[in-house]
Amino acid sequence: MNIRSWTLALLCIAAALTGCGDDDSTTAAPTAATTAASTEPLFISGPAAPSGDPVRGIACESSEGVATHIHTGLAIVLDGTRVTIPSDIGIDTRRACLYWLHTHADQGVMHVESPLADRAFTLGDFFAVWGYPLSKDGVVGYTGPVTAWVDGKAWTDDPASIPLVDRQTIVLSDADIADPPAVDFSELG
Repeated sequence: MNIRSWTLALLCIAAALTGCGDDDSTTAAPTAATTAASTEPLFISGPAAPSGDPVRGIACESSEGVATHIHTGLAIVLDGTRVTIPSDIGIDTRRACLYWLHTHADQGVMHVESPLADRAFTLGDFFAVWGYPLSKDGVVGYTGPVTAWVDGKAWTDDPASIPLVDRQTIVLSDADIADPPAVDFSELG
């Protein structure tokens, strides 16, 4: 199934779920949208808003932690189209808390801001907070082989095991990419 078919299927499911008369915003259906041009980013939000409960031991707290403070870039390319990493992943405005792993803007910068100095975080941790599984066989709802690069070098293990390191760039794709996209770190000032 190509990305356009997959996106259409997600949109149909989202439309069916939101048309059930449930006005409770805490159970909103997943959303996805794309433009006709393949050069435009594909926007995919997580399947569910954060619940406020810990995810993989990662808490949702009222302020950002300072013992570990790093920023890692993430780019995802599916069917030749770059996926936009949404802003506010891991931020629960209803409960006024944010997970130690989150995004602020849609530029692909993952923020790791934890009160724990001795905890290492992985890309799998970020995807768990986002609400998507991640493996060599799928990413953000796509099912099929996933290729990963870390700072331009191929990652042959499970992409979920990639450690998050300050200012590194991780690229995930359904195919080899001759020129992997860069991540814009300008939101950091």
